[in-house]
Amino acid sequence: MREIVTLQFGSASNRVGEALWTAALSEASAAGGDVESDVSLLRRAGRVVPRAVAFGCKGELKSVAPKTKNQEVSAWDGGIKTIAQDEEDDVKGSVLHPRSLVTVEEFRSFDPMNNYYDGLLSGDGKLRRESLEAAHDHVRRALEECDSIQGVQCFVDLDSTWGGMATEVLRELREECPSVFVICAGLDEKYPLVPQVGLFDQSKADGRRAINMASSILHLHELSSVFVPLAVSGDATGSFAPLSPSSADGSTLVAAAWDCLSGPYRFPRTTNVQMGNIVFPMRPSMKAMELACLFSPPTDYFERSGDDRLRLLEEASLLPVGPRDPSWSRARAHHLQLLTLRGDDSAFRGLQTPTWQAKASFDFYHVTTLAAPVVLPQAPIFENASREACLSALLITDAVPKYFSSLAHAVQTIDRRVVHEYVQAGMGFDALRELHSDMLTLSDSSL
Repeated sequence: MREIVTLQFGSASNRVGEALWTAALSEASAAGGDVESDVSLLRRAGRVVPRAVAFGCKGELKSVAPKTKNQEVSAWDGGIKTIAQDEEDDVKGSVLHPRSLVTVEEFRSFDPMNNYYDGLLSGDGKLRRESLEAAHDHVRRALEECDSIQGVQCFVDLDSTWGGMATEVLRELREECPSVFVICAGLDEKYPLVPQVGLFDQSKADGRRAINMASSILHLHELSSVFVPLAVSGDATGSFAPLSPSSADGSTLVAAAWDCLSGPYRFPRTTNVQMGNIVFPMRPSMKAMELACLFSPPTDYFERSGDDRLRLLEEASLLPVGPRDPSWSRARAHHLQLLTLRGDDSAFRGLQTPTWQAKASFDFYHVTTLAAPVVLPQAPIFENASREACLSALLITDAVPKYFSSLAHAVQTIDRRVVHEYVQAGMGFDALRELHSDMLTLSDSSL
């Protein structure tokens, strides 16, 4: 069946997952049994649930229990009068099955959660072996429910303890399933989520973020087949940058873009596309990619010049903005462009443009179409979006190496006052120099 299992680590990842699954379940409900089933969903006992495992802090995850017939007001006897029906708990609950929700007891929602090394098993981190083994058991159970797994997609909060725990879980996954395809979305949610006024100055906060982001990216990139950094904090390189970090706009936007991107491999029999097609024919080191999504693409998109199409995608990019790197002076470069067109492709003129002309200015170019449109949520950010078709693009350009280089520069210029607490949590004394060197190496090899 070529199933897909999804793993979610952290608050932002679970918000993205919740929006993604709400759309997928809505699409599955509307389609009924007339079309191919979404391989990221599981049908059990007449109920459709996502093939997912979500990890959260204690008190953060809550499942929505479906109402039974005995709970319906119409089934009550004895003249009982309903005064009010409180739906607040249902609104806050998750659409995931209760078995898919994993609470890490030693992680509390009021904790800062802003140290990558606290999520590792070694050193003086917070994560206990019992919790990690329980996490492995949940992931293993999700994998065993698959007949022929296609791959695993992960959402990870990079600037946090969740980056460390995701590293541990994916490392175990690689040992047990070395050939499984893993696509990892790294979210730039800023931790701590609860402001701690007066405790840290800005230089310390920037230093923590640089260490967390660099450590998470290096380890998760190594363990993944494809790595996609995504902005949910409002700091995106494209025109979505003005989004409020305190709103849900960033998570909603990322979820809708991922819905568009993942459509082809979620319906493999319809599109004849699988996860592994994303990296073909790239060399192994070229697996860090940029995601952009046009929710209202112009009908003449495929008739426009290569430079104009590239400008539209860059304006719709979800790549995070990195720290300023004064040393970056490389020329622009564009290598790979994988387009996914969701919805009615007949509305696009020039879609059949010859590849040699359409791929400009990229070396490799491919378009996949899927008739099923993306189910966009009823959110203000999508008020002017077309609900007939949208276009996503996975890109390998100089933008991602530039982002990695900026993180390397941030690590090099870090406030040394933050190093001590990271060393206490298990980071090596020479780790900063290694992080800087490894991030530069990753930047050089990504294009």
